[in-house]
Amino acid sequence: MAIPFWRLYYNTVGNASVSYKGIRTLLKPDQIVIIPPNTSFSSSLKGNSENTLRESIIGEKIVNRAEVTEHINSNCSDHLFIHFNLGIPYDLIEPGIYTFAVKEKEEELLNEIKEYCIIGRNAFDFTVCAAINSLIFELLKEIPRHKWNTPKLDKRVVSSVVYIEKHLGERLTNKILADRASMVENSFARLFRENNGTSIQQYIKKKRIDKALILLHHSMANIDEIAIQCGFSDRFHFSKVFKELMGMSPVAYKRQVIF
Repeated sequence: MAIPFWRLYYNTVGNASVSYKGIRTLLKPDQIVIIPPNTSFSSSLKGNSENTLRESIIGEKIVNRAEVTEHINSNCSDHLFIHFNLGIPYDLIEPGIYTFAVKEKEEELLNEIKEYCIIGRNAFDFTVCAAINSLIFELLKEIPRHKWNTPKLDKRVVSSVVYIEKHLGERLTNKILADRASMVENSFARLFRENNGTSIQQYIKKKRIDKALILLHHSMANIDEIAIQCGFSDRFHFSKVFKELMGMSPVAYKRQVIF
């Protein structure tokens, strides 16, 4: 599941778990789990085999707290999940499963978020958005400094990366980016590879698919619209690149992974 989302998971019924590199972590009431992007993990429910191919949830929205009690003696689990994006430099963190003890402040924030979800509103107001942000950044502060794999990138490359992120729907050639960095095209391409470990165009391709994944999950845009927004000439080019990186077409991804 190496896609560009961070995940925050919190369960009070301990029937679910996540695994990374053979280490299984239970989702239980006394801890919160955060999983950064590009962590290829698996998940499982008690009695079920680990699921590494699909990220799907078979169940329904919890509409009152009594339902949580009903799950305790069943092969089910209550599941609060928050998927979010941070971008560079946060996404450079070392992959893994990060666990955090639920302290008083975290418990207050979790209760506020859960209560808002249970009462049935489809949109989040400012108050609950602030609670979600507070929870996320309270936990991120607890991650040890050595886990943040933040190399010293050349300022010209950093500027280009930011520009790429903001203009994925536009034409992005090596020359355009080299000119913005006031460098010769070949020299800039070499500098970019040295800093990012990949070519400029491979980096752009990956970021365009990352954006497509976000749109597939969090928008009502169709495949043609997503292709254009992500800088592909048409849905056929988009589908070809998507399948190259994700192993399936965007239509199959939306059908098998999201729904």
